Order: sequence, then C-alpha cells, then structure tokens
Amino acid sequence: MNKTPVSILQEMMMKRKIVPNYELTYDGGGTHDNTFTYQVSCDGLVATGTGRCKKDAKHEAAKMMLETIAAHRAYPQLPASPAPSPVKKPLITEVIVSPKRTQFVNAVGALTALCADNNLQPPDYEEVSDIGPPHARIFTYRCRVSTFKEEGIATTKKQAKHEAARKMLEKIQDVVEDLQQSDEVNLYKEEKLLQQSLADEKAADRYATLTKLPQKKINLGVKMENYHRYLKMSFNEGTTRIDILNKVRDFDEFIKEVGNEITEEVVDELRRKICDLLRPLNMAYCSRVMETKFSKKCLVLVEISTNPDIAEVGVADVKHEAEWNGIKKILYVLSCLLS
Repeated sequence: MNKTPVSILQEMMMKRKIVPNYELTYDGGGTHDNTFTYQVSCDGLVATGTGRCKKDAKHEAAKMMLETIAAHRAYPQLPASPAPSPVKKPLITEVIVSPKRTQFVNAVGALTALCADNNLQPPDYEEVSDIGPPHARIFTYRCRVSTFKEEGIATTKKQAKHEAARKMLEKIQDVVEDLQQSDEVNLYKEEKLLQQSLADEKAADRYATLTKLPQKKINLGVKMENYHRYLKMSFNEGTTRIDILNKVRDFDEFIKEVGNEITEEVVDELRRKICDLLRPLNMAYCSRVMETKFSKKCLVLVEISTNPDIAEVGVADVKHEAEWNGIKKILYVLSCLLS
C-alpha cells in the first residue's frame, strides 16, 4: 500500500523524535473557487503547499517538505503521491497570501487607544464557545466595553478576538462622533446664552442711565380735554407748548432723513434727543423688550412717564429696529396731544 507524503514525513521525523508542525496560513477566502495553503516546519526547514481542499494542501506541504529534505540532504527523489484529489482547474503554484493579512488593521490596539483617549474602561475579552471537529474548529469571542457587547467568530482564537474588537471599535467610534456633535450643539447653545446675558447686562446698564431722570409725573386729571392745560403748567418758565411741538416735528424730519438705514447708533441718537426734549417736561423715557410665545418678531415697549403713561409697542426683526418703530408711534401720539 502506497503511503501519503504526510505519513512518510511523519515516520521520517519520528525516527528523529521530531513532530512536523502544520499551520493553515490561508483558509480559502470564502469564494466559489477556494484554495487553501498549509505551511509545515520541522528539523529547521519550512515548506508550503496549496490545494483545493485542506487535505490536498496539507499533503502538498508535506510533499514539498520531503523534496526540500531530499534536496538539502542529497536523498533520492520520492515517488509520486498516490490518488490525488480530482482537480477541475490548474492550481496556483505560488504561495497565496490572504487579503486579510495584507490589509490587516490591529483592531485590538486601536480599540484600546480609543478607550484611553475618551476615558473609557479598557476592553474586556472573553471566549464564549469552541465548537467543531479538531481540523475545523470555530471560536467565538466576546468583547465588552462598559455596557456595550460585541462578538466575533472565526477559525482561530486570534481572528475571533480581532473580529470582536473590530465590531466594538466601529460602535464606539459612532458613539464618540455622536457625543462630539452633541458637544458642538451644547457649545453653540452656551455661546448664545452668553451673548444673551451680555445683551441683558448692557440693557440693564442703559436702563439705569436713562432712568436717572426726574420721576415726577404729570397729573392729566380725569378728563383728557384738560391735558393741554396740565401739560403747559409742567413746562419751565419760558417754554411753550408750541416750542415742544416744533421740536417733536423736527424729529419727523430726522426720521425721514434716516429712511431705511436704521442702525443702533441712529436709534441711540434719537433716544438721546427725546430724553433732552422730555427733561424740561419732568418726563422720563423708558424702553424694554417684551417676551411673547406667539411671534418670532422682537417686541419693544416704549413709554413716557406721564400720568397715565403714554406707551406704544414697536415690532421688527431686531431690537433696535423695533425700538425705532415704537419711538415713531410715541412721537405721533405726543404730537397729537400737543396740537
């Protein structure tokens, strides 16, 4: 009975008290045209064999080792291997390198580094199962990071561990990216709140300055027809209703000159002029933003401290334009009352 190269090599090495070491270096790639590669090492020599199945690849590796030993020690050539497996296509004679090995990424190391960079606990690996016959074992490894779990399945423990690490790496990266986006949104909200706070402080300072005016209010009485008489009595000596009315009308000319070019500086100038007008009348000017849930527009309440107060609301997209519109309404009302 003819012996196979594997048995011949085994018997040869047993005489030297050496056991040949076979290692599957390529597992077929998962295509319809699979090829397998085995590497055998013994007595300081290494040989590789390729076949359509693992058995053929192992026999081919043993045959190549026997030829290597024969060439190395000047032995006679060995007989051909008996009953080779049927081959549908010519085999590739060169050593096949797995694509996974050429594009290998150390997922275990990358996952450990990612956890350290984001202050997460180190990954924990656990062997879940080891099933299958000795020549085709299937290993399952579980990777755990915090409350996340991922499993990897492969024909070797190392590959199963790396597969679990790769899946966990992808999941952790997605979570970290979501957290970074969330941090950017929170940072934007904090900046908006800071800007609003600064604006409130500026408004509070301006309000304190504007309210440092005489707080004496004009008593308009019960009947509005007496308004002009009480208003005239509040004027300083030498100031007439016509003088005040003319100054109010001068504001109309200023407003027409400005047109649509309304800036914060222009509104500040108009506000200052109104305060200068109201000071001799013992009146105070005040404006404040009104909160509303029913409009995206900015509402500003503009008041003059008569008794009762004259108040108008200005509406616009921004605060200074809304205050500008409120001042125009106040000037119109004041002009009507003084006419």
